[in-house]
Amino acid sequence: MDENLLNSLSAIFAQINSVVSIKDIMKYKKNWWVAIKDKMNTGILAKVLPSIKEDYGDDKNIDIVLTPSHAEFKKGFPNSDISQFQMDKDGNWKISLNLFAKLRVEMSPG
Repeated sequence: MDENLLNSLSAIFAQINSVVSIKDIMKYKKNWWVAIKDKMNTGILAKVLPSIKEDYGDDKNIDIVLTPSHAEFKKGFPNSDISQFQMDKDGNWKISLNLFAKLRVEMSPG
């Protein structure tokens, strides 16, 4: 296995345009979902990012969506490199993996 194979796989990975929702993942673990579902709202997030409450209002439901899409990543970080693997002459690996996360706010509570 060499660096070219891994970089080819990472290029394929970066072209995936599907998204993964934290809410969807958590619904597979019912006890985790029960523990956090009431905490996934703008009121909680506003404690760290006050502008969220100003922009979207208080206690709106939120979700975090992840995607490996390099096109989405480039929108926020236009000068970034694609995800890649590098191996130096001593066999040490350097891995750069870019994931794009987006906050989804539901405008109606519930």
